Amino acid sequence: VGNSTQGVVISDIRYPASVSPLSTFSVTLYVSNNLNGNNAEDITLCLDNLGVLNFTNANQYGGSPCVAINNLFAGETVPETFTLRSPSNGAYENIPYAEDVGYYLNYNYTTSFVQPVEFVSENALNSEKYPPVGSFSETAGPLTVSVSAQQPVMYGNSVGISLSVMNAETGLTLGNVDTYILMNGSIITIQNPGTYGLSTSCSLPPSLSSQAKGMQVFCLSQPLSLNGMTISFPISLTSNEQSQLQSSNSRYFETQFKVITTYKYEQNGFFPISLQAEGYS
Repeated sequence: VGNSTQGVVISDIRYPASVSPLSTFSVTLYVSNNLNGNNAEDITLCLDNLGVLNFTNANQYGGSPCVAINNLFAGETVPETFTLRSPSNGAYENIPYAEDVGYYLNYNYTTSFVQPVEFVSENALNSEKYPPVGSFSETAGPLTVSVSAQQPVMYGNSVGISLSVMNAETGLTLGNVDTYILMNGSIITIQNPGTYGLSTSCSLPPSLSSQAKGMQVFCLSQPLSLNGMTISFPISLTSNEQSQLQSSNSRYFETQFKVITTYKYEQNGFFPISLQAEGYS
């Protein structure tokens, strides 16, 4: 799995092309995490819409056709097998019939985006003698993060950032999407973050604590609408950093900030199980 807009997916399903009445058979779903994504946590895979079919290994799965996977590393695939039993042919009037068995997969995931920001002196800006802005980097996931900013920006000015979070897949987010903006607060900052809907009272998940060490963190938590989410805010040099750059006659300076989104996501699908009819002698 390498699609940049995928997180955890069902990469393959193995099931019989058709089954006879009163037979027991297995269905195996392969759960895969994107090689270019982050680790996935608290994964639940369930079968749904069994119709006339019966779920037989209920004891193994706690009485319901669901299985929990605690963690799945990027690039990892695990098979999960369910045992089903077809009914007597009388349950479907001995007419060839296909049951569309559904499944749903939900999991916690993180998508991140690193954006460089370049500040330049007035002379460098006027003479256009500065290097190109560095390239951004991002991780794969069903939610995509994009950042736009007019760069470079002159010392003493702020750069307007437009940040968008979009659902690029066919699934949906469950609950709020938590967005965190991390930056070196001794170099750059967001003045009056509350004006832009951002908070500094952020409770980071334990898995992100190491990334936030020594960083200033701004956050926003809200549901993701069908049109996604876009927020705009300015980033500027701290007064101390600006003074140091100007006093040292630095022509240009580049730093970066990181955007991390955490969310619970659900993806679903189905596969057909064909039930055979039996002839009468």
